[in-house]
Amino acid sequence: TRAIRQELLKILPHPVHVQERDKLCLELGIAADRGEMPSFSHPGARSGYALDYFCRARLLAGLIMQSKVGEDLASLWIQDPYRTIHVTSLGGGPGFDFVALAMAILFSQSAATQSMATLNTTVLDYEVGWSDLVQAMNDATIQVLQQPNFHCQWGGRCDITQ
Repeated sequence: TRAIRQELLKILPHPVHVQERDKLCLELGIAADRGEMPSFSHPGARSGYALDYFCRARLLAGLIMQSKVGEDLASLWIQDPYRTIHVTSLGGGPGFDFVALAMAILFSQSAATQSMATLNTTVLDYEVGWSDLVQAMNDATIQVLQQPNFHCQWGGRCDITQ
């Protein structure tokens, strides 16, 4: 995940805006206390969020691998190494779920089937500004993992409270 984060840093669609990122981090803490949605509208704040919270991809990959889901993934590849998995990530900007699943799939496959699986992930989120970062997350992940059958794309706006 470190290599993917480093690649993402190189191809961010917008430079990190430190003050806006810090403001967003403060708003996220307040949102957790009050249940109010923070604003992800500033592109530089989103870039900072994608980098600062990238550990979520690593943590989720670990959780998947240590759970029944990880066991199920491993057994799927034994049964059908050419399997395609379609995932929809609700409220999933900037694409951490995609990175986590890509890592979990690679670690669950045997060396003989490593490049045969296909992962198609669609990210939906309230903030449409995530679209360019979702593409960057896709590009960084494919570049580092060398998995051309893994894809993550922006699917549009979705309000998970509705």
